Amino acid sequence: MLVGLSSRAFAQAPARPDSITVAIEPTYNDVTAVHRWLLGESYRRQWAAPVKMRVFHLSTEKGGLKILERGGGLQTKSLRLQDATGQQWVVRTLQKYPERGLPPALRPTIAKDILQDQVSASHPYAACIQNISLPRSSPTFAGPLGERPGRCPRAITFCPLLVIPFPYE
Repeated sequence: MLVGLSSRAFAQAPARPDSITVAIEPTYNDVTAVHRWLLGESYRRQWAAPVKMRVFHLSTEKGGLKILERGGGLQTKSLRLQDATGQQWVVRTLQKYPERGLPPALRPTIAKDILQDQVSASHPYAACIQNISLPRSSPTFAGPLGERPGRCPRAITFCPLLVIPFPYE
């Protein structure tokens, strides 16, 4: 009887990956030559290039993080988090959502698509560049918030998108 149960009873929990390889937004590079001519080359290849990065686990990062609130401006989605010491952190997406700045009547039109395409004009990893003369946080580039494979905490509406954690000031 024990042998019959062994495969289920003693199965190990699936290992949580520590890193993934993912492209932030491959659709920016999957366009026609006419599209490129009209709207520009920009950083399309960089948005589409697969990059290996670590997975950001809320339960273990910084000793465990709890979600305080969702946030973001007109283009970015973010979460404010707090670690066990009380230090607050913000994670924000690399992908931008400029349609939030459009009047509601224009959101279902081609204007939204053109505006979204222009996100490719910014370098996807610009926030990770460090320059000693610039006053700013030192972000850590991290992959999706990965608590359970294929699932995200209910408060996170932007999984599995990429995030950068910043100390909250």
